[in-house]
Amino acid sequence: MRHCGAGIAAAAILAPSLAQAADLEVFKAEQPTIYVQNQFLWNGVYVGGFVGGGWGTADWGSGSITVNTRTGTTLSPAPIPLYHVNVPISGFLGGGRVGVNYQAGPFVFGFEGNLAGMTLKRHTTTTVGPGTVIVASTTHSFTGTSASQTGTNWAATLTGRVGYTFDRVLAYGKVGMAVEQDGDTEVSTVTTTNLTTSDTQTTTVSRAGTATRYGWTAGAGLEYAFDKNWSAFAEYDHLGFLSNLVNLTVPGSAGTVAGTRLISLNIDRVVVGANYRFNQP
Repeated sequence: MRHCGAGIAAAAILAPSLAQAADLEVFKAEQPTIYVQNQFLWNGVYVGGFVGGGWGTADWGSGSITVNTRTGTTLSPAPIPLYHVNVPISGFLGGGRVGVNYQAGPFVFGFEGNLAGMTLKRHTTTTVGPGTVIVASTTHSFTGTSASQTGTNWAATLTGRVGYTFDRVLAYGKVGMAVEQDGDTEVSTVTTTNLTTSDTQTTTVSRAGTATRYGWTAGAGLEYAFDKNWSAFAEYDHLGFLSNLVNLTVPGSAGTVAGTRLISLNIDRVVVGANYRFNQP
């Protein structure tokens, strides 16, 4: 009986300690919950559209036109030189794009093609002469003006892209090839004077041609993803094209070439737009 009472007393004394130990074991068994935020992924095919503005320079090399000279009632053709001129152009553009991205860690690699309609256009007027030209042993003086105009129609690019992500922000650069088409027109008005007879003759020559140019492009941009599919971007591009020998014809002459001008073109543009990405989980 004495032993039984001692056991009961010991159990009463140890019970609180055992309960505390059990609570301690339970507390030690609990682990903190760790929440891991999913990284935004830029993988997949995308399509998009953009609008913006552009500016550039069309560089017209030297050339010549043929005008009439007068001696009495006789008209005789004479070649008149035209000088080098830079034509600054500017205007608006808009178009679409399609591309694909592959993400490896924070880096994004891909390809993109885009097509834009453009209205970059302007003309520059320069003087012709003064100078002299000899026709049939007779000297004629000449003077006048010539207006040169370049207007872009469209441009297409195919580029590779490399970017670095900051979760939903993608900073990227691009480089590749470019194709462009533009229309070139030239209107020259020249007056010749026969220095022997003082006969004068004024000739206006209007010529036009179309050029398709091949060159290169490079650019950079920033893109922000609003959700798993939609994103907005802003981008700058430079397009450079080699000189083309443009055949200029007189309207209504059934395509008869009335002269050539060596013209090169460089374009800078800034665009903003939106993309829609497919294949997002």
